[in-house]
Amino acid sequence: MREVQDIMRDDVVTVAPDTPVHEVAGRMAEHRVHRVVVLENDRVRGMITSLDLLAHYPAPAARP
Repeated sequence: MREVQDIMRDDVVTVAPDTPVHEVAGRMAEHRVHRVVVLENDRVRGMITSLDLLAHYPAPAARP
């Protein structure tokens, strides 16, 4: 039976809680990931996802 360690990534992209949102979006694009772990003092504080960013940057209004 496979274990999590067999399929997990260990090159996790991390940011601090005070990182500007546009910088997080840039790192996601640069590293081609959809999730970034938020660390503070080497403790996981949370995670931000590409869906979180979409909610922060709503789509522009449709053109007629």
